[in-house]
Amino acid sequence: MICVYNRREVLEEHLKKSLDSQNAEYQLILLDNTRGRYKSAAKALNQGGRQARGDYLMFAHQDIRLSHSDWLIQAEEKLTSLPRLGIAGVAGKRMGGGEVVGRVFHGIPPKPVYEGEIDAYVPVQTVDECLFFISRMVWEKMKFDERVLRDWHLYAVDYSLSAGSLGYQAYVLDLPVYHLSVGESFSPQYYSVLKKLQKKHRRHFRVIHTTMGDWPTSYPLRRELRRPQELRKERARGRGKARKPLYSWNPLELNSENKSNHLVPGDEFKLALTVVNSGRASWYRWGLYPVRLATCRPRDRSSFLEHPRWLASNRPADLPRDEVAPGDTVTFEWDIRVPEVVGSKTEYFTLVADGLVWMDDNEVIVELREMEDGQREFKARWMKRGL
Repeated sequence: MICVYNRREVLEEHLKKSLDSQNAEYQLILLDNTRGRYKSAAKALNQGGRQARGDYLMFAHQDIRLSHSDWLIQAEEKLTSLPRLGIAGVAGKRMGGGEVVGRVFHGIPPKPVYEGEIDAYVPVQTVDECLFFISRMVWEKMKFDERVLRDWHLYAVDYSLSAGSLGYQAYVLDLPVYHLSVGESFSPQYYSVLKKLQKKHRRHFRVIHTTMGDWPTSYPLRRELRRPQELRKERARGRGKARKPLYSWNPLELNSENKSNHLVPGDEFKLALTVVNSGRASWYRWGLYPVRLATCRPRDRSSFLEHPRWLASNRPADLPRDEVAPGDTVTFEWDIRVPEVVGSKTEYFTLVADGLVWMDDNEVIVELREMEDGQREFKARWMKRGL
């Protein structure tokens, strides 16, 4: 167990207290950075890793709290069962993007980063830095990249991608933790490291999916430096005033390429939803808070209409353009596959700025009704919530 800390009281109140209650034996390596001894996470964690003796190296922030006394025992049981394990964490992002998955609760009062259910382990592209494991076998082959990682950002992301390039797999484990920090740190240093990762991993990855956004390796980062500040200013302008929402949408047209209402399981067709950005903020396809089509009622539910071309089972489509300004229109297209399930089913979709806000004032409703001959009747419409 390796931790770099700069506030001893936070370490004692959170990570250390929860470790003291564990029913498992462990080696604790604490690296004191209260006086800025270490200039980067890579240098500090490499030093800690060289002192470690276990089969698994666990790296965690000082403000992490493990949820119960058998947490380490359960973690080791899960880790030993993972095929081609390179790195495993408690939060991460799948290869195709979509929502953050994991059992992390953060902030005051605690809020989950993900409201859905997850399996015992979930294959992902990258894991978050708040808490993660690296197997001893992989660690002996590859340390943190001190040449590229000259700050305190994205070191677990870089390790996940590097391990993936060598044929190892990253995972998120079904292990709940509390994280005091909400994790947002979009400083110029963050984007400086991210730019280096884009260059380093361009050969193997078209998009880098992180818990703080999805970043194509060819995407220019200059505009991203302005976005957090722009959002804060726009929120401040809207306080106490009867203004339209920051994020909102209105439907204009819903079309289907399916010309027959009589379908059989396995049939495929496209839906196209044209909407207008009726809010005050621009929508972006990449980076911070990407706007996507998502399942709702309940939110983030895996859809029975899932198609292999979807981003994820609860994200049918992303924004087809890099940016959609307020007042502009855009068309989302997504594929539908008629399922094998018996009976009548209804699916609901809306828009979401992932990681920020749900725009569920309107929704699209897709209905499949089973007929007496075993075929399905298809209907699609939109409606305003509450009507």
